[in-house]
Parts: sequence; C-alpha cells; structure tokens
Amino acid sequence: MWLLENLNIKKKDFVLNVPHLELSGKGLMLLEGPSGAGKSTFLRVLLGMEPCSSFVWKVQDHKGEMDFSKKSFREKRLGVVLQPPQLFPHMTARKNILYAAKVRNVPISEAQAFLKEGVQYLSLESCLNNKPFALSGGELQRVALLRALVGRPRFLILDEPFSALDKEMQKKAASFLKEFIQKRNVPALIVAHKVEDWRHLVDESIVLEKGQLKNQI
Repeated sequence: MWLLENLNIKKKDFVLNVPHLELSGKGLMLLEGPSGAGKSTFLRVLLGMEPCSSFVWKVQDHKGEMDFSKKSFREKRLGVVLQPPQLFPHMTARKNILYAAKVRNVPISEAQAFLKEGVQYLSLESCLNNKPFALSGGELQRVALLRALVGRPRFLILDEPFSALDKEMQKKAASFLKEFIQKRNVPALIVAHKVEDWRHLVDESIVLEKGQLKNQI
C-alpha cells in the first residue's frame, strides 16, 4: 500500500493540493486529468525533482513500512520514463539501457537476456548502436522504457511513455509493460493523455482536476 499525504505545491497561478491519498501500490495505476491538472508536478514530487517539505510517502509491503519521502532517489530504486525521455547523449541506445543494469548491480547475463527479449519485442534491433540524436521520438521512448525496466526497479513512474508511438506499437509496448509488471510484481504509476488506450490494462485510476484530487477508481 502507498500512503501519500500533504502533497502541496504552490506556484504563481497554480496550486496542487493532495492532502491524503491511499493507493494499493499494486499493478498499473493510472494518473489522469486534463492538461494543467498537475499530473507531471505530482510525479516530480514523488521523484524528488519538485521540493515539497510537507510531503509524506509511506510504502508498506512484505518488508514492512518505509518512509520513501525521506529516501534519496538512489535508495528509492525507481524505474523512470519522463517526457521527453532523458537518455545519456554520449551513449548508444544499447549502452543507455545496460548502464541502468550496471549501476543497480544486475548480473550482466540477466541484463543481456532482458535486452535481447525487449529489443525483439519492441523492434529496436536496427537502432541499438545509434546515439540519442539519431533516434526518432518513438525509438527514444522505447529505449527509455527498457532502461527503466532492466535495473530491477522497486516501482515504475512513467510520464506519457508512449505518446510518440503509433497505435500498433503502443499496444505492443503496453502489453510488454503489463507483462513485466505482473511477472516481476512491480507496481507502476503512469500518466497518459489518451486514457481510453489504458482502461483495459489499469488496476487503479486517480483523477486530478485543477490541482485537486477529484476521485479514485
């Protein structure tokens, strides 16, 4: 279970206020709402990229309860895909993906096996040796997704991860992600602008409107 409290961000013309939110912390959790509702800011607070001194994020699992709001980004062990994807510009697509495994001490044999499976499934064989500047928007997103998954993440936080993909590849990437979540028992919180594409995959939905929590399904 996730318990989020006192997520309060005030800017010149915008206030994001989520005083209390309980999430199952399982499966695929969808964060939705119209443009400007505060979805990306919500994710940035969870990632520690947006300062919020009052924020509390407690996680309860088989290991007990942890206060994630007091842990560093490295300690949280998150798999992250932001919009736009942020890859290392001096590394090839292959090295970007495998670097995440290296820093998380994932055995190279495991990382290579996952890379092979993911690359084939997401049709990335032809661009693995390209650097980010030579990748299309869709290729960048697929590489960023594999990088987020390969490092044995505790949680996934994904901001519009498939917005640059065509319909067919969106379905394949979503299926790959859902299978990963179920097989590895890794929960994911995702922001998607076309929520109808995710309804059949979502285990839980949170709706923001004008910086306020509207409802939870």
